[in-house]
Amino acid sequence: MFPIGGMGVAVYDLTKLRRVAMEFLRLTPSLIVEDVERSLHFYEALGFTRIYSMPERGPFSVGMVQAGPVRLMFWERHWMTQSMPQVEHATTGGPLLQYVEVRGVDELYARVLELGVDVLQEIETKPDGMRDFKIQYPDGWRMMFSERVS
Repeated sequence: MFPIGGMGVAVYDLTKLRRVAMEFLRLTPSLIVEDVERSLHFYEALGFTRIYSMPERGPFSVGMVQAGPVRLMFWERHWMTQSMPQVEHATTGGPLLQYVEVRGVDELYARVLELGVDVLQEIETKPDGMRDFKIQYPDGWRMMFSERVS
Protein backbone atom coordinates (compact mmCIF):
# COMPACT_ATOMS: atom_id res chain seq x y z
CA MET A 1 0.00 0.00 0.00
CA PHE A 2 1.29 3.47 -0.88
CA PRO A 3 -0.44 6.13 1.23
CA ILE A 4 -0.23 9.57 -0.35
CA GLY A 5 0.20 12.64 1.83
CA GLY A 6 -1.20 16.10 1.13
CA MET A 7 0.44 19.02 -0.64
CA GLY A 8 2.11 16.87 -3.31
CA VAL A 9 4.23 14.92 -0.81
CA ALA A 10 4.17 11.14 -1.18
CA VAL A 11 4.98 9.04 1.91
CA TYR A 12 5.85 5.39 1.33
CA ASP A 13 5.75 2.94 4.21
CA LEU A 14 7.44 -0.18 2.91
CA THR A 15 8.39 -2.91 5.35
CA LYS A 16 11.93 -3.32 3.99
CA LEU A 17 12.72 0.34 3.45
CA ARG A 18 12.96 3.33 5.70
CA ARG A 19 10.25 5.97 5.52
CA VAL A 20 10.93 8.71 3.04
CA ALA A 21 9.16 11.93 2.23
CA MET A 22 9.71 13.53 -1.14
CA GLU A 23 8.16 16.02 -3.46
CA PHE A 24 8.45 15.93 -7.24
CA LEU A 25 9.04 19.49 -8.38
CA ARG A 26 9.34 19.38 -12.15
CA LEU A 27 9.72 17.10 -15.14
CA THR A 28 12.14 18.46 -17.73
CA PRO A 29 12.43 16.28 -20.82
CA SER A 30 16.06 16.09 -21.94
CA LEU A 31 16.10 15.58 -25.68
CA ILE A 32 18.98 14.58 -27.94
CA VAL A 33 19.18 16.99 -30.87
CA GLU A 34 21.57 17.48 -33.77
CA ASP A 35 21.70 21.27 -33.35
CA VAL A 36 21.06 22.82 -29.93
CA GLU A 37 20.99 26.36 -31.31
CA ARG A 38 18.28 25.45 -33.83
CA SER A 39 16.15 23.92 -31.05
CA LEU A 40 16.62 26.96 -28.81
CA HIS A 41 15.59 29.34 -31.62
CA PHE A 42 12.58 27.19 -32.50
CA TYR A 43 11.19 27.34 -28.98
CA GLU A 44 12.00 31.01 -28.56
CA ALA A 45 9.86 31.61 -31.67
CA LEU A 46 7.01 29.72 -29.96
CA GLY A 47 7.24 31.98 -26.90
CA PHE A 48 9.67 30.11 -24.64
CA THR A 49 12.59 31.87 -22.97
CA ARG A 50 16.16 30.61 -23.14
CA ILE A 51 17.28 30.08 -19.54
CA TYR A 52 20.50 28.16 -20.01
CA SER A 53 23.08 27.31 -22.64
CA MET A 54 26.54 25.85 -22.41
CA PRO A 55 29.03 27.04 -23.27
CA GLU A 56 27.94 30.65 -22.95
CA ARG A 57 28.60 31.24 -26.66
CA GLY A 58 27.81 28.76 -29.43
CA PRO A 59 28.11 26.25 -30.74
CA PHE A 60 26.11 24.97 -27.80
CA SER A 61 26.34 21.51 -26.26
CA VAL A 62 23.39 21.90 -23.91
CA GLY A 63 20.49 24.35 -23.76
CA MET A 64 17.24 24.84 -21.87
CA VAL A 65 14.07 26.83 -22.49
CA GLN A 66 11.13 27.62 -20.24
CA ALA A 67 7.57 28.92 -20.59
CA GLY A 68 5.74 29.13 -17.27
CA PRO A 69 6.40 25.86 -15.44
CA VAL A 70 7.26 24.01 -18.68
CA ARG A 71 10.94 23.35 -19.37
CA LEU A 72 12.76 21.51 -22.13
CA MET A 73 16.45 20.63 -22.21
CA PHE A 74 18.40 19.93 -25.40
CA TRP A 75 21.60 17.92 -25.59
CA GLU A 76 23.88 17.83 -28.60
CA ARG A 77 24.34 14.16 -29.53
CA HIS A 78 28.12 14.03 -29.04
CA TRP A 79 27.89 15.74 -25.65
CA MET A 80 25.16 13.39 -24.42
CA THR A 81 27.14 10.36 -25.62
CA GLN A 82 30.16 11.49 -23.59
CA SER A 83 28.15 11.58 -20.38
CA MET A 84 25.90 8.58 -21.18
CA PRO A 85 27.48 6.16 -23.70
CA GLN A 86 24.30 4.04 -23.81
CA VAL A 87 22.64 6.61 -26.09
CA GLU A 88 25.35 6.57 -28.76
CA HIS A 89 23.05 4.97 -31.33
CA ALA A 90 19.80 6.57 -30.16
CA THR A 91 17.79 8.34 -32.80
CA THR A 92 16.22 11.73 -32.36
CA GLY A 93 12.47 11.97 -32.42
CA GLY A 94 11.06 8.60 -31.58
CA PRO A 95 7.60 7.75 -30.24
CA LEU A 96 7.56 10.34 -27.44
CA LEU A 97 4.65 12.81 -27.58
CA GLN A 98 5.00 15.65 -25.09
CA TYR A 99 1.67 17.04 -23.84
CA VAL A 100 1.49 20.67 -22.73
CA GLU A 101 -1.61 22.41 -21.39
CA VAL A 102 -1.72 26.08 -22.34
CA ARG A 103 -3.95 29.13 -22.23
CA GLY A 104 -4.43 30.67 -25.65
CA VAL A 105 -4.18 27.53 -27.76
CA ASP A 106 -5.73 29.27 -30.78
CA GLU A 107 -3.18 32.09 -30.62
CA LEU A 108 -0.36 29.56 -30.32
CA TYR A 109 -1.74 27.62 -33.28
CA ALA A 110 -1.81 30.81 -35.37
CA ARG A 111 1.85 31.41 -34.47
CA VAL A 112 2.75 27.82 -35.40
CA LEU A 113 1.10 28.28 -38.81
CA GLU A 114 2.84 31.63 -39.31
CA LEU A 115 6.21 30.00 -38.57
CA GLY A 116 5.55 27.15 -40.98
CA VAL A 117 5.93 24.45 -38.31
CA ASP A 118 5.12 20.87 -39.33
CA VAL A 119 1.55 20.36 -38.05
CA LEU A 120 0.70 16.71 -37.44
CA GLN A 121 -2.88 17.32 -36.30
CA GLU A 122 -4.80 20.49 -37.02
CA ILE A 123 -6.47 22.26 -34.15
CA GLU A 124 -9.79 20.79 -33.08
CA THR A 125 -12.06 20.56 -30.06
CA LYS A 126 -12.46 17.02 -28.74
CA PRO A 127 -15.57 15.57 -27.04
CA ASP A 128 -13.81 15.83 -23.67
CA GLY A 129 -13.74 19.65 -23.98
CA MET A 130 -10.03 19.89 -24.82
CA ARG A 131 -8.96 21.93 -27.85
CA ASP A 132 -5.59 20.84 -29.14
CA PHE A 133 -3.16 20.33 -32.00
CA LYS A 134 0.06 18.38 -32.54
CA ILE A 135 3.33 19.47 -34.12
CA GLN A 136 6.64 17.93 -35.03
CA TYR A 137 9.65 20.10 -34.51
CA PRO A 138 13.35 19.95 -35.37
CA ASP A 139 14.92 16.54 -34.91
CA GLY A 140 11.54 14.81 -35.13
CA TRP A 141 10.27 15.33 -31.57
CA ARG A 142 6.50 15.77 -31.23
CA MET A 143 4.41 17.97 -28.99
CA MET A 144 0.68 18.39 -28.34
CA PHE A 145 -0.65 21.71 -27.09
CA SER A 146 -4.05 21.60 -25.42
CA GLU A 147 -6.52 23.90 -23.65
CA ARG A 148 -9.76 23.09 -21.83
CA VAL A 149 -12.49 25.09 -23.55
CA SER A 150 -15.61 23.53 -22.01
